[in-house]
Amino acid sequence: MPFTEPDSGSLSSCDVVFFATPHGVAMKQAGALVAKGIKVIDLGADFRLKNLQEFAHWYGMEHTEPALNAQAVYGLAETNRQAMKNASLIGLAGCYPTAVQLALKPLLCAKNPLADEMNLIASCASGVSGAGKKAATSSLFSEAGENFKAYGVAGHRHLPEIEQGLKALSDRPVQLTFVPHLVPMVRGILATVYVQLNEAGQNIDLQTCMKTITTMSFL
Repeated sequence: MPFTEPDSGSLSSCDVVFFATPHGVAMKQAGALVAKGIKVIDLGADFRLKNLQEFAHWYGMEHTEPALNAQAVYGLAETNRQAMKNASLIGLAGCYPTAVQLALKPLLCAKNPLADEMNLIASCASGVSGAGKKAATSSLFSEAGENFKAYGVAGHRHLPEIEQGLKALSDRPVQLTFVPHLVPMVRGILATVYVQLNEAGQNIDLQTCMKTITTMSFL
């Protein structure tokens, strides 16, 4: 395969550019590409959060392109499909945020919510590949193998992203308790969500409801 330096010059002939880069890279290069009419899709976190103070807090850097971030579309197709079709810049959803939002989507829709938005819990488990390839003691086989542990209990960078998506979905304030866990498997995520049903939710057939949630979770 031919490899070239990924600068705006070498990428200017592309129709679409995907950034699968560390946080902070896409925001530095996306503007020049978007200005040339090239669609940019970022797999990192540079264009996920609309609140840039939250971004600075959780990712340890200032966002250098606030105007560009404001026009970016959040890339979760199940909620933003039409907007994504017409967007020039898409910030794809994170892993935990995708799993949790899809699980809660049938219960929190703005027109007919079935659960209390201020009493949500997501207990999630992820494979070790989510940590990337960096050298870290917690990712070593001797640490991760045959082990199951919670991490980021005091706060995780995906929490504001999940809450942002759920607020947009329900059009109401939400409060989520989110606890991620590391499990000894290579990849994958299991998200188990707990809700307090509201009056409307208590009056529906739970078996039908659970079938709907399961279907949404595996889309």
